Amino acid sequence: MISRQSTVIGLVCAALCLTIWVITINQIDLRRDRAISSELENNIILAKAQENRLSNALQVLDQVLLVLRDDYATHGKTKSLNQRLQAMHVDRTYVGIVTLISETGDVIATTAEGMNVNFADREYFKTHSADPTDRLLIGQPIVGRKTGKSVISLTRRLNYPNGTFAGVVFLALDPVFLAPDFSNLELARDTTITLVGLDGIVRVRHTNGTNSFGDDVRSGQILHEVSKAPNGNFISVTPIDGRRRATSYRKLPAHPLVVLVGSSTDHVTDSLKGSERIYLLAATLGCLLTIALAVAMHLALARSRKQLHEAAANAEKMRSIIDASPVPMALNDSAGHISFVNRAFVETYGYASEDIPTLEA
Repeated sequence: MISRQSTVIGLVCAALCLTIWVITINQIDLRRDRAISSELENNIILAKAQENRLSNALQVLDQVLLVLRDDYATHGKTKSLNQRLQAMHVDRTYVGIVTLISETGDVIATTAEGMNVNFADREYFKTHSADPTDRLLIGQPIVGRKTGKSVISLTRRLNYPNGTFAGVVFLALDPVFLAPDFSNLELARDTTITLVGLDGIVRVRHTNGTNSFGDDVRSGQILHEVSKAPNGNFISVTPIDGRRRATSYRKLPAHPLVVLVGSSTDHVTDSLKGSERIYLLAATLGCLLTIALAVAMHLALARSRKQLHEAAANAEKMRSIIDASPVPMALNDSAGHISFVNRAFVETYGYASEDIPTLEA
């Protein structure tokens, strides 16, 4: 019976410790989930701001291309593209070379002096020549042949009056122009703000004050997420640096581009580590107290068991002494009933055990 009680105490102790740890881990996970959800809400705001800025900026640059295309279609080759851009008040800080390219890939007019190259091998040229769709192409980062620096091409198709391919109007854009401008905000370390095309190639990625271009993220989760919904959130490992991030994304409505704002989950949960240590310490102490209580109860049961064994042994020893005594003796229980007689009692008075119904079996 006592052994069974010890087993029950052990099982109850184990169940209490398990319950303590389950509650503690669930509480830690809940706090982390809340912190990440809060961070995602902030990221959504940043992604929306970047989406609006880029949409407006690309619309302005596209208007430049459309004006130059209309000028060429109406008046033919312009005398000076630089003067035309100046007349349109185009900020040249990030706008580089602007070029009109013929259907053979040769330069019709350009803002760069002495540029005499053929562009027929460029991807944007091949795309426009094969596809009559009138759309703005935003190319992958490439190295400019004239400048040797990374540029992103913005291009529109030129058409002859009959609709056949007449060439391309090209604008070289510094990718830094597409980087976020959150100088008034203090971004958490390892927060990334990325503009990626639906081709899986990064146009610009801003991390810890540094911009990078041309990374391939086709192995990441973003293309899969965008295929399900144009805007949303997800948590995954960034293929570029292997960090786990909570990311909000938004697809630009008019362009095959996606803005991503991702925060390192490690950084998000760093602020919780102090309280998590307190939770873990409390759980450990709770389990230790539970175990100590169980051990104390087990020892108490063991002492009780030992005392019962000793009492039983003493009683048996006493009965043996009484039974061996030559003096007739009988023992009564608490109710006054005879519970034991020795041999001398039986021999003296002639009673057999079955004659005394209260005797113990």
